[in-house]
Amino acid sequence: MTARRTVLGLALAGALALAGCAVVPEGAIRREGRFSLSAKTPQGVENVSGRFLYLKAPGLSRLDLLTPLSGVIARIERTPQGASIARGAADPLTGPDLDALLTAQLGFALPVDALEAMLTTPPAENETVAGDWRATVLSREASGAPSRLRFTHLTEPPVTVTILLDPTQE
Repeated sequence: MTARRTVLGLALAGALALAGCAVVPEGAIRREGRFSLSAKTPQGVENVSGRFLYLKAPGLSRLDLLTPLSGVIARIERTPQGASIARGAADPLTGPDLDALLTAQLGFALPVDALEAMLTTPPAENETVAGDWRATVLSREASGAPSRLRFTHLTEPPVTVTILLDPTQE
């Protein structure tokens, strides 16, 4: 009986802790959805997919890449103090520049700035070029906000990222 109460207490504490993590700061922008990434490598084509959570608050920009069951695969974060990339239980890599960190980890920088711009201010155009990336709005919500995006890397290595956003909460 005591063991059962302990297990139930731990489960309740875990649920409360997770609920606390879900608190979004006032004035923050929160978007989530699914992503798929396809990259051509010397070993062949690699495909990765999962969910993501994007949070933009004063002084913080965070992109979590999640497993289908919402476990964190990687966290990309930018603050006025710098940027960090955390993967799994390893210590995060930190530095003053996000693009430099991404290039060191992947061999190219992901279009985090372009994604952030599209999620915070819906673009008027359906296609833009941002650095080495072409950003395409494939579909929109009735409000004009993007609902499906595709980012295509214009230089080597060939990479395509497709994003399907969950509907915005009005």
